[in-house]
Amino acid sequence: MPQNELLSRLAAAVSSLKLTIVCLALLMILVVACTLAQVDLGTHLAVDRYIRAFIVWWTPDGSAVRFPVFPGGGLLGGLLLLNLVFAQFRRLELTWRKGGLWIMHIGLALLFIGEFATALLQVESNMAIEEGQTKSFSEDYRRMEVAVIDETDKEFNDERGIPDALLKSRAEIADASLPFKLRVRAYHDNAALTMRAPGGPPSIVTAGVGAGMSYQPLPPVTGDNDQNTAVAVVEPVLKDGRSMGVYLLSNALGAPQGFRHEGRSWRLSLRLRHYQHPSL
Repeated sequence: MPQNELLSRLAAAVSSLKLTIVCLALLMILVVACTLAQVDLGTHLAVDRYIRAFIVWWTPDGSAVRFPVFPGGGLLGGLLLLNLVFAQFRRLELTWRKGGLWIMHIGLALLFIGEFATALLQVESNMAIEEGQTKSFSEDYRRMEVAVIDETDKEFNDERGIPDALLKSRAEIADASLPFKLRVRAYHDNAALTMRAPGGPPSIVTAGVGAGMSYQPLPPVTGDNDQNTAVAVVEPVLKDGRSMGVYLLSNALGAPQGFRHEGRSWRLSLRLRHYQHPSL
């Protein structure tokens, strides 16, 4: 088959009305499935797994194997966007009489482009302000970070946030502005904290309030009104290799934890991810 004829058939298939109807029908099924899944998964996780994924996966109970079961919203939306673009120029005449169809197609294309941009770029956070309080940051209630805070200056805290994506990689995190590296020993999105039983097995945690505690990893909660108790076990290591202790950090622990080095006071905490808004 000549290449030009193959390209013409491919363009005709991509711009066909049948593909439009199939994509719209599958999207309707997907929206219903996503709505039902919100009962167990919560709004955000259901949207991530159904609407913003290219494939919907199913994992049997007690298994680590995933099976693809349905095209996701990313795949269907991309196909429909491609279909609308091709159909716009292959099937529609650029005349005033077809103006309504042009507006409808452009509106649908902008809708899908906006959803893709939202999925890639949006940041959701909130700012809870008590009466008389001032704040210059908002918090992402679904993301965590380890805050490394220089508290030496009593009037100003110099803060650095290490996002949970880096903590999950279990990497050694270095920052040129810090006199130490942060070695991540463990990170869990959710865990149960308990006091260590006397005579129990030794813990790798050697410093801070977490030295007297233990934790048990749990599956993350997904309900819209539920909050995970995240746990990070980190070890500040000086440039000469000396350890400043191993700390257990959690958003459920309010007591300050930290150390002093070369006359400076450093505090470590695990908290909701902060987004600074200096203009506020």
